[in-house]
Amino acid sequence: MASGWKRWIYLLLAVSVCGLIFYLSQSPMFASVYTGRKIAVITFNADNVRELNFMARKGAHLSLFALLAVMIRSFLGNRRGAYLVAWLLTTLYGYADEFHQTFIPGRGASWTDVAIDSLGACIGLTVFWIGARLFRASR
Repeated sequence: MASGWKRWIYLLLAVSVCGLIFYLSQSPMFASVYTGRKIAVITFNADNVRELNFMARKGAHLSLFALLAVMIRSFLGNRRGAYLVAWLLTTLYGYADEFHQTFIPGRGASWTDVAIDSLGACIGLTVFWIGARLFRASR
């Protein structure tokens, strides 16, 4: 996809996304109890605060790991197996992120979150693949 110095921009963006994920994971303020309280304030104590909190946190997992996978894939370019390598690296980072959370007070690891991270990577790469095919077809 990208050539020359542009590929390195994708690597820098991927590293930046990793940094953001690390920051959000290491901070107890982003633990589910805290975000639930913030959502409760925003939604004026709606009855479904737990569901909104769950959806917001899992949506963040999906979105960030989809973005990370696309950045890694873009860095790799059109190499054979680039999609698979991007998915594997992103899933591995999701696992490492959950392991990291076991050391943070108020946080814990979840296999469900690793699965959601992996699914987010798969969705991001699928959308990227479809977009690339449509772009090439329109040229």
